[in-house]
Formats: sequence, structure tokens, C-alpha cells
Amino acid sequence: SSYLKHNLQYNEKDALDKSKIGYNKNHKDDLINSNVNKVDEYLMKYGNLRNTAVDIGCGGGWASAELSRRFEKVIGIEPSEQALKIAKEIYPPKKYPNIEWINDFAENGLRHLEFEKPVFFFSGCVLSHLKDESVIQICETICKITKNGSGFSFCENWGTEFHDYMWHVRTIDWWRNRFPGWDINFHGPSIEGKKDRFQGLHGYKT
Repeated sequence: SSYLKHNLQYNEKDALDKSKIGYNKNHKDDLINSNVNKVDEYLMKYGNLRNTAVDIGCGGGWASAELSRRFEKVIGIEPSEQALKIAKEIYPPKKYPNIEWINDFAENGLRHLEFEKPVFFFSGCVLSHLKDESVIQICETICKITKNGSGFSFCENWGTEFHDYMWHVRTIDWWRNRFPGWDINFHGPSIEGKKDRFQGLHGYKT
């Protein structure tokens, strides 16, 4: 499974050093605002979303750290205990006091969250590595626990349906059916120049 593969990577002897190098590059390259994420562009459009952000499958926490500069509170959900140890090492509580780390699978951890205000969700190409059953549970829970005015920026695949080992492209209609009542913008770009596969979508609950 995707979890087993990534958990093994986080448990390698040099995982911490590799993560520091990779995450420093992510921050330097402003990956949070890449063509597939466009988080600041999204937040400029929806200025009401500044209270809470949820990073689904946060891994070692680079995106949670970026979001913590833009939101009052950030919740990073990650099933790998070792990944969260790395996250806390690189982004310690004293420097990032507004990040809460939850060690759980998103389909379980999200169910226990409650929000009084609109909330923003981020996913850095995590859902494209999960089977439909899990992603459907995650999307249904997001719809259930959010108020109107909530939103998301997902670095996820969309286009002509394609399923491969840990790499799934879901159709536009598939995503729309998961988020009834949400305005969804499928902004791309294409994956490796393929005409039928793209990555990156924004959503806003109306």
C-alpha cells in the first residue's frame, strides 16, 4: 500500500537528513504556490479562509509549516508515526506553536474534528495514491464536517480515468460527485504533457 511504502521511507536511517534537504527546497521553490497548488492565489480570492487549515497526509510537515504562516491554526494528519517525529524535529512546537499533529489515517482522523468556522483543506498528491473507497470516505467526511465558505486546494489527479499501482487519475465528474454543492475549479496543468491527465483542483463550498 501507499502507506507501507512511505512509512518505510520515513524509517530509513537518513530519512531526517533527506527530509530536511527536500523540504528546504520546497520552501525555497515556493511549492505551495506551484501550478498545481496555487494556495496564495486561492486565498486571495476567498479572504474568509484564514482560521484553520487541515493538511491531509502531511508526511514530514513541509506544507503544514507553510500553511502555519497563513492560518491561525493548522492540523496535520498523518498515519506514519515516524513521519510525524520528523515533522516535529524539523518544525518544532516552539517555532510553530499553531500546528497540531494527528497520528491517524485521514478517513478516521477527520471524523473527530469539529469546526465553528469555514476551514481550508490541503492535499499534496496524497489522494491520488489511495483507493477510491478511502478517498470517498475522506471526501464525504469533509463535506459533513464543514460549513459553507470552506475550501480546498488538492494537488490531485483528474482527467480521463486511469488507475495504476498507487497512481490514480479520476474524472471531473467523479470529483464533482464527491463534493455536491461545491464550486470546483480544475486548473491543471497536464501531467508529463499527457493530454488526458492533469493535476490540481480547487473547491469552495457554497
